[in-house]
Amino acid sequence: MSLPSQSGSRGGAGRSMMSRKRRLGVPRQALLVGGGAILLLGCAWVTLSMLSDSGGSKEPEPSPKGPDILAMDDPSLRAENPALSPQGDDRGVQEPIPAPEGERGSAGPEHELAGAQPAPQNEGAGEPIPPPPPVDPSTQRVTDALRRAEQQAPNAPLEARATLNAALRESKGERERAVLREELAKLNDRIVFSPYLTPGDPMCLMHTIGAGDYLSTLPKKHKLGTDWRLIQRINRIADPNRIRGGQQVKLVRGPFHAVVDKSEFRLDLYWGEPDKKDEWVFIRSFAVGLGELDSTPAGEYVVRNREANPSWRNPRTGERFDRDDPKNPIGEFWVGLDGLGDSAKHTGYGLHGTVDPSSIGRQLSMGCVRLLDDDIALVFSMLTEKVSLVTIEP
Repeated sequence: MSLPSQSGSRGGAGRSMMSRKRRLGVPRQALLVGGGAILLLGCAWVTLSMLSDSGGSKEPEPSPKGPDILAMDDPSLRAENPALSPQGDDRGVQEPIPAPEGERGSAGPEHELAGAQPAPQNEGAGEPIPPPPPVDPSTQRVTDALRRAEQQAPNAPLEARATLNAALRESKGERERAVLREELAKLNDRIVFSPYLTPGDPMCLMHTIGAGDYLSTLPKKHKLGTDWRLIQRINRIADPNRIRGGQQVKLVRGPFHAVVDKSEFRLDLYWGEPDKKDEWVFIRSFAVGLGELDSTPAGEYVVRNREANPSWRNPRTGERFDRDDPKNPIGEFWVGLDGLGDSAKHTGYGLHGTVDPSSIGRQLSMGCVRLLDDDIALVFSMLTEKVSLVTIEP
């Protein structure tokens, strides 16, 4: 017969076991139900993903050189490649779209890791690029000469002038020649027309005023072939009769020559020996007026005479203008010309000033070449009788 305590224990134990079995059964069923729900949700998610993918563009194939997508959860790979998604991101990693063949360039392996984006392509890539237009060799030579002369000018102005002068002789384009003339004129303002002597310049020299010296006697004394007015002009002497002993003055040697371009209404002044035109040095340009109805005759001439403050008689009307007459049509200076060769038949022509500045650049004279008053004063002082040549080109 069992003790009450024993029967009570069995009964209690039995009830406890029964109760435990019932308590364990409930979580197992819940687990099964929950797992089934998760499975169904997963299937639904996959189905929705497939449906959404089917409505969009086709997923590109992964790059053959990219890493295995399953390896992206490897922390070591993620540490070496920051472009990969962080661990735990169940969205996966988007593979770069491979560039078409021929557009990948020469990128090294480091540019082919997963996550690297291809470089943007310019519009029109692959189209042929037209070659640059050809450079005119003469224009290039002028450009090179200008650049070289710019470097030479500060310390070697004579070399700069020689560089530009050589380019002027070789150049055929009028635009390039105009630029070269302008730059040469700037250099000559310093080399020729300033009171300072450029060492080594064969065109200029310095003279110390001594007893009995006058500006009017210096050209003959030094065989300059230029006029005393040029000495006064470049040395900035206000009164030619007031010079002092010991004074330094700059002198300029000739001969100088003129070339008139009728088509451009321009007179160019050169320096050099008459029989060595290919060695002449350009000095400066001046605007001119010409004869009406193209009556200024082209040809070769030599300076016959020079006259300051001349009188003049109009060959058409016989009207006479005396010296110092402010109405004198030929102005303050006259340079008479004698024709050479076939031009010997042309007589009575010359270079002179004008009382009508508006006639410069036009055909209004009786055939002579007109210059502005200050320009003819300078040309007059630089030309030499019986030596200086004047060429009139069509």
